[in-house]
Parts: sequence; C-alpha cells; structure tokens
Amino acid sequence: RSSTASGQSARDATTTRATIRSRPPNRPPLSMRPDWELELYEPARLDAALEERLLDIWEQAMLATHDFFGDGGETVRLKRPYVSRDLRNLKLVCFGRAAVKGFATIAGEELKMLYVVPESFKRGIGAALVDYARTRYGIRYVKVYEQNTGAVLFYKRLGFVIFEKSVNTDRHGQRLSVLRMTLKQPPTPRH
Repeated sequence: RSSTASGQSARDATTTRATIRSRPPNRPPLSMRPDWELELYEPARLDAALEERLLDIWEQAMLATHDFFGDGGETVRLKRPYVSRDLRNLKLVCFGRAAVKGFATIAGEELKMLYVVPESFKRGIGAALVDYARTRYGIRYVKVYEQNTGAVLFYKRLGFVIFEKSVNTDRHGQRLSVLRMTLKQPPTPRH
C-alpha cells in the first residue's frame, strides 16, 4: 500500500475525500458542530403539525431503506396509522428545532423507532438520537429487519450485537428476519 505525506494510506485518503464530497457544501459533520446537542429535544406535546412531519419522515425513510418489502410502498402506507398511534404513546425525542430531521421513540429499555429524512442520512443525526436515548433513558435493545443491512451495520457500529433472530411472514407470504440487538455494555441512565 502506498502512503500519502501524512502517513495515511492512499485508500484511506480516497475514502476521506469521498466522504467529504458526499456532504453538502458548507455543512460540517454533526460531531464538529458545537451546537449539535441543542438540536435534541423532547416535545412537550405532539401537535398535529409535528405528528404529520414525523409521519412524513418515517414514510420517506421507510421507502428509502425498506425496499425489501417488494410491494411498491403498500406496506408502508398500511402501517402509517399504527406509527401514528405509537408516536402518541411512546417517549419521543426529536432532532432539529427549526425543522425536524429525525426522531426516535423509546419504550422501557427498547429503542422502538429511529428515523431520519433520507437527505440527512450519514450526518450523525441517528447516532445522536441513539446516544441520547442510551444515556438519558438507558435503552439496551433494538429490533431491526435483517434485510435492512444499512441499519444492522449502523447499530453494530454503535455497539449493539445480535442476540436473537426470528422469522416473520408478512401478509404477502414473504419471510422477513427480525434481529433483536442489545448493547454490549449497557449504560447507566441519567434521569
């Protein structure tokens, strides 16, 4: 392997350049913005406008990442009322005070939902929401479809490991594997 003047391999330097190019202009990564924690908040109440925005985020993210359903979005449309109910009944954390870009829901020690608008994928929003849920509420578990390989890798990078696999059959007869993941070392909640 060849090395650059800074000691990085040529492959690492190319990866770094590709990552930088994929970010929108004038937008530093989330971890480099000193105010990123100010974007996390728990809404006092879920009004109709916020609920609609969260449902739109959920739908956009589902359509972008769950193409393995193979039904052209029919499953997503059918699940929308159930997601609406869950938004009203679970602990909710949002990212983006001026314009919500992502959200997470929590029930006990489980992260139930984590969705980010597709144009904000890979900017640290999902990781920030998971970190907040982990440190504030002590989440330890998450379920994810095995076919959603991007999500499986995302959670693994955050310290989750697979400990259970089940197979569900959807209404079209398609078999989908659901992975239950847990943190290697659960955090202590900061209530």
